[in-house]
This record gives sequence, C-alpha cells and structure tokens, in this order.
Amino acid sequence: MYMDLQRRTLVASKFVRIVRWALMNLGALAVEWFYELLGAEGECGVERKRMLTEFRYQVLDKPSGTIGEVRLREGIGWAWKKVLVVEIEVDTRSGGLWQLEEAVKAIQEVVKDSKGLGGLRAFVVSQFTYSYTHGTNDTAAANF
Repeated sequence: MYMDLQRRTLVASKFVRIVRWALMNLGALAVEWFYELLGAEGECGVERKRMLTEFRYQVLDKPSGTIGEVRLREGIGWAWKKVLVVEIEVDTRSGGLWQLEEAVKAIQEVVKDSKGLGGLRAFVVSQFTYSYTHGTNDTAAANF
C-alpha cells in the first residue's frame, strides 16, 4: 500500500497536465463518454481526469467543411462548456487557409451558443508546421 501510494505521488509530481486528442467529430456524447473513461480506474483515474486540461483535434488531413460539421461543433462545445481548453490544430501551409477560417467560424458559433456561462474558457488554434528534416538532405535543401 505504501509503495503504491509513493509511486502514484512520484508519477503525479512529474506530470502537470494532460492534453488529449479527442474524437470530437463524433459529437458531444462521444466526447463525454471518452472523458468519463479517464476516471474509470479508481484513484489513478480520478487523478488522471483531474490533470486533463485540454482536448485537441487535428484538422490537418481532413477535407474542407470538416470543422463546420454539426457533430464536431457539438463535441467542441461540450469540451468548452466543461471548462477544458479546446485546441484545434490546423495546417494552413499544406492544407490551406480554409482550415483557419473554418476554425475561427466554429469557435464563434460555439461561443455564441454558450452565452451566460461562467468560468474561464479558452480556445487555441495552433499551426502545425511541416518539418523538412524528414527526407534526405537533398530533399530538404531543394525545398528550402
């Protein structure tokens, strides 16, 4: 018992927060189910759930119109109402500027539909940057 408690304390002291990819495109019920799974393993699960601060969704390889889908906006809205940070990862360089435009529009709609909620909430739109270091030096130099 003591060793288990000591191990959990050591593990918890090494991690400050958890950022989790979530299948927000499946809608609010799926995101809520996934969130509840985090707390399913007793004390360790409760601690893991407490440390979860953010859900992330990547739009990088998705087709245009993905962010505007109702179920995705519902999933984003559920996480945002739960006072979790919602991060939408876009790639305007390879995917197109539409990803940023759709992300901003979806955020505006979620905020508009959630007026009157208290608490601090945040959205993050992050730009995925493609690395040239994945190929050979010739490829990297040619693309630079």
